[in-house]
Amino acid sequence: MKRTLLALFIALPLVFSSCGALDSFKSKYTGNMHLITGGSDFKLFASNYYVKDGVTYIAASDGERTITIKFKGTTPGTYPLGVATTLENVASIASSGLNSILNAENILMHIPTNEYMSSYMSLTGKVVITEYSDKRIVGTFHGIGINKDQLSVQGILNILIDNSMDFSGGFTSVKL
Repeated sequence: MKRTLLALFIALPLVFSSCGALDSFKSKYTGNMHLITGGSDFKLFASNYYVKDGVTYIAASDGERTITIKFKGTTPGTYPLGVATTLENVASIASSGLNSILNAENILMHIPTNEYMSSYMSLTGKVVITEYSDKRIVGTFHGIGINKDQLSVQGILNILIDNSMDFSGGFTSVKL
C-alpha cells in the first residue's frame, strides 16, 4: 500500500506537468491573471470575480500586489477601460478634477501592497471578454495607464504623455 501511494505521489506531478493538465487545473479552479506594463510582467495565480448591480469586479492578488478590473457588463464583449479613447480626451476630462479619472466606471488598477500611492491605473483601453458564465470569465485587456502619484491637474496633458505606459494582459477568473 505504501509503495502504491509513493508511486502515485511521484507519478502524478509528472503526468500533470507533462501534459499541461496542472495549468488547466489551476486555471479552472483558481483562475489566473497577468499584467505587462513598464517592462514588467506580473503573473498572479489566483483570480476571482463577482457581479453586483450589473457591474463585474475581477480581482487577482499574490500578497505583494492586487490587480483589479471593474466594468459595467455581464456578457461576452468589448468594454472600455479608463475615461476616454485618447490621452488628449483624458486631459480634457481631468481638467475638471482628478476624481473624474479616479472614479471611472470601467477601470483597471494595479496596486502594490506596500506602495498604494504608486498604484497604476488605466486611462484608456479595452477589456475583451471572450467567455462569461456563472462559473468563470476569460478575457484580455490592453491600453494606456499611469501611476497614480504622477497625476496632477497642472499640465495634465504633458504629464500624461511623458509618464503614461502601455499595458496588456489576460485572465481567467473563477466565481467566488
